[in-house]
Amino acid sequence: MTPEPKLLHLRFQDARLGAARHVAVLRQRLGNLTWSWGAFYGWFAAVFCALLAAALLWLYFLNWNTMRGPAARYASLRLGREVRIDGDLAVHLFSFTPRIDVSGLKVVNPAWVGQPLAADIVHASFSFRLIPLIFGHLVLPSVEVDQPKIQVVRSARGRTNWDFETSADGWRVPVIHHFVIRNGQLTVDDRLRKIVFVGTVSSQENAAGGNNAFQLTGQGALNGNKFLAQVRGGALINVDETKPYTFTADIHSGATHVEANGDIPNPFYLGRFRAVATFSGANLSDLYYLTGLAFPGTPPYRLSGSLTREGSVFRFSSFAGIVGETDLRGDVTVESNHGLPFVRAALRSRKLNFTDLAPLFGAPSHSRTLRGTSGTQPGSAIVAQSGRLLPDVPLHIERIRQMNADVQYDADTIRSQDFPLRDLRLHVGLDNGIMTLDPITFDFTRGRLAGSVRIDGRNAIAATDIDARLTNIRLESFVSGNPPAIEGMLEARAKLHGVGNSIHKAVSNADGAHLCGSERQIP
Repeated sequence: MTPEPKLLHLRFQDARLGAARHVAVLRQRLGNLTWSWGAFYGWFAAVFCALLAAALLWLYFLNWNTMRGPAARYASLRLGREVRIDGDLAVHLFSFTPRIDVSGLKVVNPAWVGQPLAADIVHASFSFRLIPLIFGHLVLPSVEVDQPKIQVVRSARGRTNWDFETSADGWRVPVIHHFVIRNGQLTVDDRLRKIVFVGTVSSQENAAGGNNAFQLTGQGALNGNKFLAQVRGGALINVDETKPYTFTADIHSGATHVEANGDIPNPFYLGRFRAVATFSGANLSDLYYLTGLAFPGTPPYRLSGSLTREGSVFRFSSFAGIVGETDLRGDVTVESNHGLPFVRAALRSRKLNFTDLAPLFGAPSHSRTLRGTSGTQPGSAIVAQSGRLLPDVPLHIERIRQMNADVQYDADTIRSQDFPLRDLRLHVGLDNGIMTLDPITFDFTRGRLAGSVRIDGRNAIAATDIDARLTNIRLESFVSGNPPAIEGMLEARAKLHGVGNSIHKAVSNADGAHLCGSERQIP
């Protein structure tokens, strides 16, 4: 039975009134809830402001010397070395350029060094800009360091007392507008490179010093030779990060002399520089103790070119000069980003003096042994002085383990009094202690000597393998007389294996096989 319309209307009104009452109750509860959150935010803001005010008052009246211990422990954790603050610590925070002053700052050496301190700084102060720091950019308007004594030590195994996890791309330092060093001292004891150096560091407090405002000068010993170093640079006040910072360097070690005149394009990124450099000395192999690279033995040399660094890559580009009586030009690149440094070089000589090759195999250079004489000495003269056909001077096997390399050398012509040589092609490779000369090719007026040499220097005593071929050699080219005492075509091959850390020792105990034949001989 269908309800009457009037009854349905009354029921609908009752339902609507009930819903309205529920909505009113809900609104009242939500209003109470809104009021509760508003009260919470108000109380939170009040408490936060009170705590902030208390913290600011505490920092303002804080005796910062009571924070020397926590500050030193934090610095020790970041540096990986024990840090002490034996003097006063003062922090001036209420500024847009807060300033920190610390006295008696010391960094302790590891126990194996044998000396107590890696750094001893009488006083240091620096300021920083607060707003750039908030956005992650550190700018230092002023850094002043008084009487810093810094010691750098490296053991014979390569361990150092400053084991920073630095990138091979070079150091990036914060932007510094005013940098002052007063009466600094730098001590270097590198037992791997055999360097002992004590230097002084100072910088002028104004720009009046010009290009000599910054100075690092000192002396010591390098592999038993007297070592002198002098580095000069522009003023360290108001350094512009967008303009190059100029410098000069002058280094002496015995007969070795290095001069450089260049700049750092970005003064606060030490991973880039460019300079015109000149290297000179009695033997290129002496540069090992300065660079850590295994250069070959040579007569006296002088080479000039462009020396640059781009992160982990060093280049000595478009260099030219003379080695003994041989001209030399080319490009050398050293990449030190992964493990051992890798050297890539392309070298060329227009005219090679054959006797200048003697030091490559450990023989003494005529320029150093035949004093008082001039001109090119024949190979027989060198043999007469050394007493051996093959030199017995020890090869530096340990050095070839320190780098990898790929070197190409070409000599357009050869000057020799003993052999009718025309040119030389040589490719040298170094791969984790194994040195290969492959190919090594001498072209004679008639004929060719070609082959390969492999020296395995991974062990204490080197193992040498030689594979050499003589082809199309005309015997009459090596003897005088008309008619010659001997003539004909010579073909030969030798494959030898020997051990020893000199050419003489390796060949004297070598075993292997050789084949030799000729077309015609005249008794």
